[in-house]
Amino acid sequence: MSADSERRRYPTTANFGPISSDLQTRKHTMSAREPPNWPEEYGEEPRWWRRVRSAYEGNKTALILWDNSIGAEGAKALAERGLPSVPQLTELYLGGNSVDDEGAKALAERGLPSVPQLTQLDLRSNSIGAEGATALAERGLPSVPQLTLLNLGGNSIGDEGAKEFARLLFEKPPPSLEAFGGIELGDHLDAMRLPPELPNKGNADILKYLRLVKKV
Repeated sequence: MSADSERRRYPTTANFGPISSDLQTRKHTMSAREPPNWPEEYGEEPRWWRRVRSAYEGNKTALILWDNSIGAEGAKALAERGLPSVPQLTELYLGGNSVDDEGAKALAERGLPSVPQLTQLDLRSNSIGAEGATALAERGLPSVPQLTLLNLGGNSIGDEGAKEFARLLFEKPPPSLEAFGGIELGDHLDAMRLPPELPNKGNADILKYLRLVKKV
């Protein structure tokens, strides 16, 4: 059998052309970061962690973890061991997981800085109080400047917590935030030192006005 016939029978990588640049980039990206390993000190790995691993292996940009009973401990594991492995995320859905204040603080301080490209964050119905909301506004939101949607509905932030959240938004307005649920900013214009004629405006308009005033 001739050499040409052998090549046709047993194709080499040359027969298929160069490996695509997308595949090369994906392999390089994965090799540049650690896989998301569940911390042994937290006991048996929960089933929802498979989705974190899947996001890592598939280089996915959305991580959907609604209603998985993650709790504060799981939120800490996600912040410390999960999100650093998936910096490509643009959407993170954590609604209905009872992460409470401790989990919210872990996400704000150690989780969100790992996903700077995030555009959507759903934290509704998570038993988050004033302390957790304050941490998100003060230390979490500045880490995700591209965030356009934030949902904090169904939590226990309270009037004082909402007022402090609003004050922190005034101090450093999120540059891209447009859709924001869970706190009616129109009820806390005094905390943001904004004109009293704005109460009838929705959160999106108030955020836009706030950026205009602060020249963000």
